[in-house]
Amino acid sequence: MQMMIRSKIYILLLLVLCSMTSLLSCTRGDEGKEEAGPIREEVSAEPGPLTEGTFSMEVIPENPTVTTDLQVLFSGDVSRVTLQWMRNGRPIVGATGVRLGGDSFKKGDRVSVIAHAGGVEKSYSVLIGNSPPSVKEISLMSERIYRGVDIVVEVTGSDPDGDKIGYEYQWIIDGEEDMALGGPALKGDMYRRGSKVAIRVTPYDENDKGDPYTMKPIEISNAPPRFISTPPDAFEGRTYTYKVDAIDPDGDDVRYSLSSAPEGMEIDRVGVIRWAIGVDDGGTHKIEVVISDAYGSKAFQIYSITISIPEV
Repeated sequence: MQMMIRSKIYILLLLVLCSMTSLLSCTRGDEGKEEAGPIREEVSAEPGPLTEGTFSMEVIPENPTVTTDLQVLFSGDVSRVTLQWMRNGRPIVGATGVRLGGDSFKKGDRVSVIAHAGGVEKSYSVLIGNSPPSVKEISLMSERIYRGVDIVVEVTGSDPDGDKIGYEYQWIIDGEEDMALGGPALKGDMYRRGSKVAIRVTPYDENDKGDPYTMKPIEISNAPPRFISTPPDAFEGRTYTYKVDAIDPDGDDVRYSLSSAPEGMEIDRVGVIRWAIGVDDGGTHKIEVVISDAYGSKAFQIYSITISIPEV
């Protein structure tokens, strides 16, 4: 009996010894190999879908008009975002980029942009405001300007929204503004030779005023004298007389002369023409009266008279 017990114990010890030997053999076989770490997952260059709150956007400028393009600015992960622009609730065909040109909307439109990303939708909208008008050109309607001639201007303007344009006028004489001098015309007695005259025009539409436009000053030139009398239609006797009257807008002295006249006709320093008609002076005669000032400006009065000599 004791022999049997001892045999069983011996067999059990052999089994334990073999198990330990196998374990030691397996451990030695793994020597020299790297210890396994965490598995690295390959990430695609294309990011995954966006989730709620991963991006935000805004549209600039803050106060847009038709003169400005709209642009979307993003922050966050927007690599897979798609856009659609809307005007007054309707899609703008083909408008899917981050920029929308000003020719795609008009004043008063509500423009929105809708962004889709990974099942998330966000939108931003702006109201298109008024574009003030502008002055493009101021033209003088008179070729020559001097005292006594009204200065009249014609204004060319434009309004990006196509609104009706009005104008405010302010005349400036020698750097001084007179609030009473408005309108597109300036009376010729409001300035004199040597004055520097300019006008400032401010355009406006139903909503706003545009930037004022100031014309480059013009220097007023010398005014020529002018006739205020006309030759007589008839005369009596054998002496022809005509008192020439003239004025100079600048107040200069007027000089009188004849550049064409029948023989014997004369004009004095105050403008009186005299001509003693002889028996041989019958027929039609051309007369040309010249008035001038000290600055060389001249004016001419040309007419004809017909003399009939009765037969004796």
